[in-house]
Amino acid sequence: MAFSIFGTQKLIQPVGKHTRQAGVGDKANSLATLQKLGFLIPKTYTCDWRAYERYLSGDMEVIDDIRKELSTIIESDKKYAVRSSSNLEDSMQFSLPVNFNRC
Repeated sequence: MAFSIFGTQKLIQPVGKHTRQAGVGDKANSLATLQKLGFLIPKTYTCDWRAYERYLSGDMEVIDDIRKELSTIIESDKKYAVRSSSNLEDSMQFSLPVNFNRC
């Protein structure tokens, strides 16, 4: 996994006990803040915005890079909820991800 423009840092990172995480959105950073304040949150991972930038630049290798990273995290006997952090999916009245299936 070598790409000169974007570096070699992992794209999938756990939300840690810190207040801000570079490369992720406000929703993930809010979860990290809640965790730091002592609230229990489910084990949460974020996909860095660099993955999207790589994809937009035509670097299709990013898909395999994400798959490889997820294969070290995902356990086949567990269920997961996948949540996009895009503001485009929400409206003033509803948070639309509740309409998606959980796997």
